[in-house]
Formats: sequence, structure tokens, C-alpha cells
Amino acid sequence: MSDLRRAARDAVVVGAATVRLHRWLVRTALDRLTSDFRAPLNTLWHEPPDQPGGAAERAAGTAWGWLDLRREPIVLALPDPDPAVSLTVGLLDLAGGLRGPAPAGRGPAGPGLGGQAVLVIGPGQAPPAESGLPVLACPTAVGLLRVRVSPLGATSAGLAQGALASLRLAPAPARARIPPPGPPLADLATVDIRRPLDARFLHVLDVMAPLMPDWPADPVLRARLALLGIGDGGLAALLADPAARPAIDAGLADGQAVLRRRSGRSEPSCPGGRG
Repeated sequence: MSDLRRAARDAVVVGAATVRLHRWLVRTALDRLTSDFRAPLNTLWHEPPDQPGGAAERAAGTAWGWLDLRREPIVLALPDPDPAVSLTVGLLDLAGGLRGPAPAGRGPAGPGLGGQAVLVIGPGQAPPAESGLPVLACPTAVGLLRVRVSPLGATSAGLAQGALASLRLAPAPARARIPPPGPPLADLATVDIRRPLDARFLHVLDVMAPLMPDWPADPVLRARLALLGIGDGGLAALLADPAARPAIDAGLADGQAVLRRRSGRSEPSCPGGRG
């Protein structure tokens, strides 16, 4: 197997989660014309529970929100703790890693933010020294926040709904390195990884790579993907080389075959959407 073919195969295997999340990001937060649009960046939306159950379970729900951490951290304001309500905070980064659950805490979170809060920071950011808040660190500059709220008794459904409705997001200014501007994420064609893959898959990774400064974590994989020019401006020239395209196309097919063997199931649906 040629080096380019191996690199393209590995790009699919390690980049599938990122390409899928880009599709979710566009459909639920960036493209207002899709039927799956829910809320813009840094805004929460609510979804009913994943599975039906008894009266208490049906009253539970989940708040989702795409966080843009490129310029500043974000504070998630939470209601005061209640023994009748379970509340779990987690965050999915652009590489597909789940961060959390995060503990909640008290601190001078900012104007109008009382009760508990969690501070979410992005790459290269440090929490404000005076915040005093628990920190949920996201290794990518955009992440998908998930707050799951459940009643712990048949009589606490109303309390759970109130807790869900009281969740709020607010910026927490801090010194941060702002990545250089790139192509708008909404203008980039999304890719459904259930369909045969082509160069558009690599284009998505190329645009998303600057938002993931430590991706991939494995230095061997990082060196291999560098052969494709992903994230450093070299991808377009490589794809324009007719001598390179057969190996790249074969590697994309190889990678998709690996994904299918590993998963054995269809692509999961985006939060609140259909695919």
C-alpha cells in the first residue's frame, strides 16, 4: 500500500467523527434552512428524553448547545442543587471525545448569574483567576454541550422541567489566541459518511483541523496525515495532481470499509435531527 493510500485510509478512520460532527453542526446550528436547525451557536435548545418511560422519565429532558470557544470561554449557569433532580453536564469535542461529567460550583460567575455554574474553556485559554468555577476544558475550539436533567421521583417532574428551563449560557472574557479566519463552516459542503466518500471528506477535515490544534494526538498518525496537506494549505494542490488521486481515492474507500467493519450499524442521528 502506498503512503498516500495509507494516509487517506487513516484520515477516514480518525476523521470520521469530526466529519460527522461538522454535518451535525451545520444542520442544527448554522444552516437555518434545514429541517434539523435548532439554535445558533452559544444558544441552548431542549430535546425530550431519548427513551420513553414512566411519568418521571418522560418529564426529563436534555439541553444541547454548540459552543464557539474561539474568542472566549463560556459560562453555563445552572439552577441551585435540588435533591429531587439529577443534572449531568458533558461536552463532545470535534474529535468525538466526550468530556465530563463536569462538577458544578459556586463563584462570581458574572452579572446576573447566580446559583451554580461551570466554566467551559477552549484550546489555549485559561480560566479567569477570579471566577472560582469548576472548569470543563474542551481541546477543540467548538464543542457540543449536553446537559441532561432527570427527576429522581414521581413528584419531581415539575422541578426537573424548571431546572431545564433555567439553564443559561454567557461569555466569560479571557485572553485567548483567536485562530486565523478560515472558510465559513456553513459554506462548506457537508458529508454523509454512510455514502461513498470522495475528496469532500478531506476538504471538511482540512477546514476543521485548525479548530483542533492537538488532533490527532498520536504523533505517528499526525505525521502520516501531513502527507495529505490537511490543515497546512497543501491539500488542494495534492488533489489537483492526477498522479496522486488514484491512491487517495483508494485510501478513502479502504477507510470507509474499516468503518463499516467496526460499526456494523448506521450513522447515529444528530441531536434533535434525522441524520
